[in-house]
Amino acid sequence: MNWTKFILATLIGGITYFLLGWGVYGVLLKDVLAIPAEFKGTVEYPEDQFKISLMFASCLVWGALFSFIFLRWANISTFVGGMKAGALLGLLIPLSSLLGLAAQFRIWTIQSIPMELVANVICSSLMAGLIGWFIGRKK
Repeated sequence: MNWTKFILATLIGGITYFLLGWGVYGVLLKDVLAIPAEFKGTVEYPEDQFKISLMFASCLVWGALFSFIFLRWANISTFVGGMKAGALLGLLIPLSSLLGLAAQFRIWTIQSIPMELVANVICSSLMAGLIGWFIGRKK
């Protein structure tokens, strides 16, 4: 595997997901995905204590996962191929986690999961499309 391409694809993916996440989760769907009032003070940091560095690290890891899969196993090297794989992985991986969280915690419900998935599919598919494009450019 080309490690330079992996690192650059990870950075492109992580930065893209971070910016898309801010736009989709933080602006576009902010009210729809808001934490219910009864949980507001117990599970969410106040805005001035939000750990943006951890959020960025999370986005980099998500980009690394897609970059590794595309480079190592899937040989995805186009924007459209990346978007298709990104939509599927962006649906199935979070769905597994969200269903597990809904089974354990009252903050996640079957009703709150669909919009979370829509947001993740949008962000993941666009991020993965850019990763696929980057991997396949100059072939």
